Amino acid sequence: MIVDLNMLMSGDIGMREALMSKIAGEIILSLNPGTVMRKWRTLFNLTQSEVAKLMGISPSVLSDYENNRRKSPGTNFVRRFVTALIEADMRRGGANVRRY
Repeated sequence: MIVDLNMLMSGDIGMREALMSKIAGEIILSLNPGTVMRKWRTLFNLTQSEVAKLMGISPSVLSDYENNRRKSPGTNFVRRFVTALIEADMRRGGANVRRY
């Protein structure tokens, strides 16, 4: 399914930004950021492969973070992760963005 970038940017941008801040803040402030990343990925019903592809990384890198085998991800990585969750959800109709 091809999604128009304008479609991704339209709608309630404030709601999306608030959710992105909520997810990113929870990850960054957590003592176990990988566990929180996995929580949000599963809440969005996404596989590691789906998210990794959107982020431009290998699924094993995401797995290492989610299983706390790598140190805490930096803010850029968290931003890319959260953006991938939102983008994937919007491609599927945005149900999770509206839910959370």
